[in-house]
Parts: sequence; structure tokens; C-alpha cells
Amino acid sequence: MTDETPDQSDCRPRSHGSPDTARRWFLTALGSSAALLAGCSGDGDSSSPGNAADATDSTDTAGAADSTDTIRSTATRVPTATPMPDYHTAYVGTFTGDDSEGVYRCRVDGETGETELAGSVDPGENPSFLALSPNGDRLYAVNEVDPGTVTAMAVDDSRSLSVLNSIQNGGEGPAHVSIDATGSYLLVSDYHGGVLSVVPVTDDGRLAEPSQVIDHGDGANVHSALPGPDNEVAYVAALGTDEFFVYDMDLEAGRLEEKQRIAVESGAGPRHADVHPDGSVVYVLCERNSTLLAFARNADGTLSRVASVDTLPAGFDGENYTAEVRVHQSGEFLYVSNRGYDSIARFDIRDPERPELVDQTDSGGEWPRHFTTGPDGDFLFVANQQSDDLHTFRIGGEGALELTGGALGIPQPVCVVFAD
Repeated sequence: MTDETPDQSDCRPRSHGSPDTARRWFLTALGSSAALLAGCSGDGDSSSPGNAADATDSTDTAGAADSTDTIRSTATRVPTATPMPDYHTAYVGTFTGDDSEGVYRCRVDGETGETELAGSVDPGENPSFLALSPNGDRLYAVNEVDPGTVTAMAVDDSRSLSVLNSIQNGGEGPAHVSIDATGSYLLVSDYHGGVLSVVPVTDDGRLAEPSQVIDHGDGANVHSALPGPDNEVAYVAALGTDEFFVYDMDLEAGRLEEKQRIAVESGAGPRHADVHPDGSVVYVLCERNSTLLAFARNADGTLSRVASVDTLPAGFDGENYTAEVRVHQSGEFLYVSNRGYDSIARFDIRDPERPELVDQTDSGGEWPRHFTTGPDGDFLFVANQQSDDLHTFRIGGEGALELTGGALGIPQPVCVVFAD
């Protein structure tokens, strides 16, 4: 059921062969048919300039509408006073399996949170976790395969994608990628191989061979690496050995050096982390025992543990594995996804060192593998891996979540990132 459970791993594609799964995918796709007809083709964001998906973002669509109006009426067109919607672009990484086309490009209405498909690109098998460059002109994806690879993609002015190159990361199945604040290096966490790789980014955004591969040993299951807010240290979670590391980052040499090693409870399984916007606290999410840990951040980037809190409601005794943690832009609340209980847990962090569980909101689907907040902090977008959908929630007062409407069908979504 989790990354490390052989009979239902969430790090490997699952079959779409069951009738129930096929029915869910059909119904979800049917519910998004208007978006699909308007903005998506089977080719998606191919490197060919004339693909149909990119045409939805061009002026050709608007031009066709104007031509139809001219044929129907010769009356003078009256300018409308209705403002145009504010749109954002999001990318969704997936496990490819039988249905997925790779990385999907979505158009997101900034006023309503409504999402629609706008294209896709094929950067190789299982482009699961994604990271955007600081200037937004490159997107990077880990290919969760053996041997593990990482792929670089160019982002053009229309936010369409094209593949630049791929390199091997030195592992057996990378599950996470991040990028330092200068855009010079990727940190690639290899769950199945137990290694952490430093991958240089060239001037044109392509990837060079790793400058360092750190082997944490068999069973370490390195699940994530997050550059700190000062870009001088990196925070690394080794789920399999129940350890959390602080590494010094040497950006001149492209190397990491261990600075601190923190042991957490046996069987906790640290997975992902996030940092408070003021840089004072690092939050570490533990997958196997469904806990959120808070660490006060010292001046040199090292950590001191200050709190631990459950991510589940009291009395729940079912199977659960946490997945993602995200601090809201306001710094007043934090969210965690629970897989099994299938919820988004909301925490009050107005006292950053004392997170308090407030409530749970149903994720809208099954197995919420990832989520993110939109660029304006008004919406939260949840990728439900096992039900093949992306759900949007409006963020209200005190961070409360409200489901906005229908789901967008995407096969086995794993990660959501915004381009703007």
C-alpha cells in the first residue's frame, strides 16, 4: 500500500484493468469533456510546433469565434466590460501505465480554481515528481524506473513543454527532485536505490552527469531533499532508516557534506518536509506512523525538535500513510495528506513551534499522493493517485477547505507544480 509495500506499492504504476477503475476513469473524463474538447489532444505538448493541444492557447481559437460572429451578423461589435479571467498553468507528473501521456499541462482559472487539460508531453516512463526552475523556464522530472533517470524540459512562452535531455542519477528509482535557489543544481532522492544525487544544471537548462552520489545504504529509502531558505543547507529524509539529515551545500563544488543526523522514532518513516515562510521551523512528515514533527531551525541550519502531533483524528485505527506536507503562504496554517483515511488535515501554526490539528477534509478521491496551493494561496489542488483525479478546494478563513466542484481526470497523478 505504501512505497515499501510489495503488494500495492505507490511508487510503481498500478494496473487500470479492473472494471471499476475503468468506469471511474471514463466518468471522470466524461465530466471534464468540455475541457478535453477545447484544449487537449492525444499528442499534447509534442516538440512538433503544430500540435492541436498548443493551438488552444494560441489566438487561433479566438479568431475562429470572431469569424463565426461576422458571418451571422454585420452589426458593429460592442466591447464587453467583463474582465478576462486570470489563468495560471500547472503541471502534473504521473505514473505512465496504460493510460497516462506523461506530464500534463493544465489551465487553471485564478478566480474559480477550475482546471482543464491543455496539453501533455512524453518525457519517458513514469515522470512522477516535478520541480520548476527558479526563473520558470525549465521543468525537471524524475523518471521512476531502474536505472533511475532525470529529464529536463524547456518551458516556452505559452507554457508548453519540450524535452531537452535525460541523464541517469546513479540510483534505481528516484521519487523526488528539488532545485536550489540559484537553479544550478538538482537534488535527486532515490527511494529504491537509497542514494542522494547532486545533478548540475548547464547554462541552457540541460542536465549534466551527477557531481556527487551519496549512498545511504540498502533500505535507506531516501524520499526527499529540500534546500533550506538560505540555500546553504539541505534537509534530507531517509524513510527506511528513520533518519533526517542536514547537509551543508557547496554550490561551487556541487557537493553536500553531512552536518547533522537526527534519529526519529523507530518505524516513523520520515518522508517529506517543508519550511515556515519566516525560516524559523522545519516541519517533517512521517509516513508510517502518521505524525508531523516540528523542528526549531538554528542560525547554522541545524535543527532542534520541539513538537510532534498526529495527523489523524482520535479513535481512527485503520491503515494510513501520510504523503505530502505544505505550509500555506500566509504562514498561519499547514496541510498534510493522509492516504488510507484519504483526507487533507489542517493544522493551525500561528505559533509555528506548536502545530495544532484543526480538522480533516475528504480529499475527494482515493490515495491523495500530492497537493499544492495555487500561486495566490486561494486554492488547494489535490492529486488523488488511485482514483485518477485532480480536485480543487477553495481556501477560506482560517485555512478551511471547501470543494469547488467537479474533478479533472488525470491517470495516476503523483505531483502538481505551478508555472506562475
